[in-house]
Amino acid sequence: MGGDEFVIVLERLNNAEDAALAAERVLLEVCAQPIVINDRPVKVDASIGIAMSHAELSDADRLLANADIAMYSAKTAGGGRWKLFSADMHADIVRRRDIRVRLSSAIENGELLLHYQPIVRLKGQR
Repeated sequence: MGGDEFVIVLERLNNAEDAALAAERVLLEVCAQPIVINDRPVKVDASIGIAMSHAELSDADRLLANADIAMYSAKTAGGGRWKLFSADMHADIVRRRDIRVRLSSAIENGELLLHYQPIVRLKGQR
């Protein structure tokens, strides 16, 4: 997918629990093992996003986008874990994008005002 992203496609999984078990195996059996580079072990951390195909959703591009959203949710939660895509994740992404756009617009239009409130320690007035 990208410089540090890859996709694993698992067919014939019966449910999300099976996908979660597969993700746990990847994290525990593959990612937990250090990689040796120049005779030095290097620990690799991974975040896994899971998107499940179903009758209403079988489009590969949408599945990859959903898995990507779930992966970034796992990264945000601290990495070294997996997350299963949910509609709430998509709504959160849209909400965050809206906040970024509105903040950028407010900055460009000079709509933000900064107030400084000094904090003073009474003893010693510092």
